[in-house]
Amino acid sequence: IALSGGCDLNVADSAERVYKELEREEMRFATTLGRGEEMLADMIATAKAANAEAPTLSGAQAFTLFDTYGFPLDITTDTATEAGVEVDVDAFQVAMERARNL
Repeated sequence: IALSGGCDLNVADSAERVYKELEREEMRFATTLGRGEEMLADMIATAKAANAEAPTLSGAQAFTLFDTYGFPLDITTDTATEAGVEVDVDAFQVAMERARNL
């Protein structure tokens, strides 16, 4: 607001509304990330139960976390790796490319 106030006086006049909207957006984002964390934990548990020797999250699963819940691939892979689960990064890249071409 301090940076934009000089360019557009309406920004400074609307500061309280802008701050409230930013706060709402942050809360929505935190909620979305929380859901993604829960979903990732479930996916990891399911992968381990399905194949204890080589549990893997599919590229489609990693892409869903990214596309729907805003989870960067590196967080998904780090979390999964810590839990002993691989992530099919190549398939994730294919899904990402497909989404870009829509």
